[in-house]
Amino acid sequence: MTVVTTTSRIVYTGNDIADVFAYNFKIFADSDLVVTEEVIATGVQTVLVLTTDYTVSGAGVASGGNVTLVAGALPSTKKLIIERNVPQTQAVDLEENSPSPAAVTETVYDKLTMLTQQVQDVLDRAMRLGISITGVSAELPTPVADKVLVWASDALSLTNQTLSQTDTGGIADSAITTAKLADLAVTTAKLAALAVIAAKIATNAVTADKILALAVTTAKINNLAVTVGKLGNDAVETAKIKDLNVTAGKLAVGVTDVNVKVGAFTRNTGDATGDQEITGVGFQPETVEIIATVSGTVHASWGYSDLTTHKTVFSNAGGTPDNFGVEDFIIRDTQSGAITYTGTVSAVGADGFTIAWIRTGAASGTLTCQYRAMK
Repeated sequence: MTVVTTTSRIVYTGNDIADVFAYNFKIFADSDLVVTEEVIATGVQTVLVLTTDYTVSGAGVASGGNVTLVAGALPSTKKLIIERNVPQTQAVDLEENSPSPAAVTETVYDKLTMLTQQVQDVLDRAMRLGISITGVSAELPTPVADKVLVWASDALSLTNQTLSQTDTGGIADSAITTAKLADLAVTTAKLAALAVIAAKIATNAVTADKILALAVTTAKINNLAVTVGKLGNDAVETAKIKDLNVTAGKLAVGVTDVNVKVGAFTRNTGDATGDQEITGVGFQPETVEIIATVSGTVHASWGYSDLTTHKTVFSNAGGTPDNFGVEDFIIRDTQSGAITYTGTVSAVGADGFTIAWIRTGAASGTLTCQYRAMK
């Protein structure tokens, strides 16, 4: 007998009707099958017990057989996984110089093939490095509570790392919660507050009293009339002009070595996290203001930085065009709740400043940034 298929596992989804499920691969004994039920909604699995939960037919048949559930039809809320799991043992004892029936030898080869298929099935469902990758270890480090696995800085091994508040904060801010849904829900109270009712109509009605109150009367004209006395009080005199005159002396008071540079630059939000150096300022800035926009979108932000404090007001907060937010960056492009591109002034130099960019999610588009640097 030969092993005619490479299949060693089959999965069914329940339909509330079928209780018999075929398998199309060879087994030597009923116990060579492992049958598992899985709850679709939760993924919770339960290994069933032979005879108690199911029976098997077709052991020794090359084309397979059937698994019959003792409890009856498989619910549509569950899956049934049937897999071959022959023991990893070798029970054939060959005696020296004794004839060996072909069937015995073939059974040994069949079992070795089945064991190989079982291992291959596990490998097919495992995470693996690409065949072109060399010198990289995929060995897992010792598990540590509340840590996540990341590639080390040399990208040659895996290591444990703490998930920072920066990583989780954006997700939490943009999460859809019961409180947010309740706040946006259309309720009877909200409809009542906006309803057009008689009292509101009466309040805004045009009445004779309102017309009289707004009427143009002789008294009002007299009160607002332009008179010689009023012209005298408000007249522009030489003395007043001199008092308010802008002179070099007034401009010089308190003004020493002020530098302002206005310029622009762009950034492709498809670029990975990294630094961008802005030069041509002509001096070392003490403060920087930046207005950033993405053409054709509602994404925009206005930010300020004095190298100690970084603040920006941005649109599209949480992925909603009419929402605005405030964050500790100088630039924030919010493309959706989980896709952002942010920048912070990380350093200044004699001729400009450096923006440290962070890309979260599959951000795309080009940021146009107008800046004003001051000293």
